Amino acid sequence: MRIVLDPQLIWFDKKDEEHEFLYLREVVDFIHKYLDINYLLTDQFLQLLYMMAKDPMGEYRESSEVKNDIISKIWKSLDGLDDVIYLEDIEELQIPDSFKTVKRDDIKKYTNNIWKLMSDGNQEILFFLGRQNHNWAIVIKEKLHFVKHVYRELNSYLGELFSEGEVIKQESVIKPTKINPLPNAELCKEYSEIRVAFIENGEGTISNFKSLGREVAYRNGYQFNAGLTRINNSAIREIYSLGSESKIHLSIDIEHGAVEVCDADGHHMGEFSYEGKLLDGPKQNHDIKVHR
Repeated sequence: MRIVLDPQLIWFDKKDEEHEFLYLREVVDFIHKYLDINYLLTDQFLQLLYMMAKDPMGEYRESSEVKNDIISKIWKSLDGLDDVIYLEDIEELQIPDSFKTVKRDDIKKYTNNIWKLMSDGNQEILFFLGRQNHNWAIVIKEKLHFVKHVYRELNSYLGELFSEGEVIKQESVIKPTKINPLPNAELCKEYSEIRVAFIENGEGTISNFKSLGREVAYRNGYQFNAGLTRINNSAIREIYSLGSESKIHLSIDIEHGAVEVCDADGHHMGEFSYEGKLLDGPKQNHDIKVHR
């Protein structure tokens, strides 16, 4: 698997530039901290990086220190120069009309060429979308995985990676304990805000609360437990467990948007926020079955 950055992340118009730049930094910091994956190194990406290093987004007002930090973190996660992929210039349009691109000939050319490479399906790609493309949701190839927002996406491929522990820097992820069952607050920092927005907009539905709870469970390393979910089907529950011999189970609260935590025997230990804050203590009527 390799990482590709949407050129919209790095080269953007002056409109709303502050938010664009802040999100670029957030994405690069996220990749640098959590993902044990290298960027897809292509000759045209190298050319664009050299341009950035020489005059790193000089038309924008952010400090050179921050810009150079971003560039440095990208360079640190590149393969050796022997692994450079030389992109073929593709004249015909490969980029879908609905995909927003930068209005610059060299960036359009790179986007078109890299899109052709990704669409061929020979490389497994984790493609981080720019803010202008966060609502873009067309499936191209099985091996092409789109990331809409590193901290706000629901049902995300990133969540699946954290759940399985694949290509994740394990030293950056805190392992859950009974005392602290949802310890990775940084990875889930914006989901309570999304929960509030759902409620205020009349969208506090079972489906939305399930999606929120699933994302939080996955980002803390839990896996969906189909067996326990099935034997607890008298209530609308989804159960997530920590490993095959789990000492902790999560049950998603579909009424208020929270996470119920149970021990290995299914005894309820409390209700927690998405950031791992204890909201309410143990309740017997919130126990789950762990055996038929």
